[in-house]
Amino acid sequence: DVEWEQMAGCYVAEFIADGQEIDVWFNKQAEWVMTETDVESLEKVPAPVAEAFMSSTMTGMRLRDIRIITFPKHPTVIIIEVEQYNSDEEFQLFYAPDGKLLMVSIHQQITNHSSLIINIPLPYQQYASLCRAACQDHCQEVHNTALHPYGGLRG
Repeated sequence: DVEWEQMAGCYVAEFIADGQEIDVWFNKQAEWVMTETDVESLEKVPAPVAEAFMSSTMTGMRLRDIRIITFPKHPTVIIIEVEQYNSDEEFQLFYAPDGKLLMVSIHQQITNHSSLIINIPLPYQQYASLCRAACQDHCQEVHNTALHPYGGLRG
């Protein structure tokens, strides 16, 4: 079964294939924008990404979500979302398939209706902005706020 919805100005087809949730995004001209695949473990991401994450300081945190984002004209981006135990702080780590960390996005819940979002660009940030739409709905579910591209207090 395929479910359709609109998000971030795109039409999104959601379905399950091989036990994985897949969202395929199309623009208003019916052109493929990206595919977002939710994976359940680090074993499903490229080995250099898993190795880079496992050697980072984030491995002591709770793993919330892993998404692989593929684009028609840009390299794939892998997003690993972790959160601090007993904290409202959450991190999204954007990786290239070769294991390079592209960007870190930090989400801090301030109140029930607002959060502080800080994006820390790294030298390879050029593709991370394309992933923001894929993260936007996840951030809204978690924080009841919209992802702000430049960081800042949202309410």
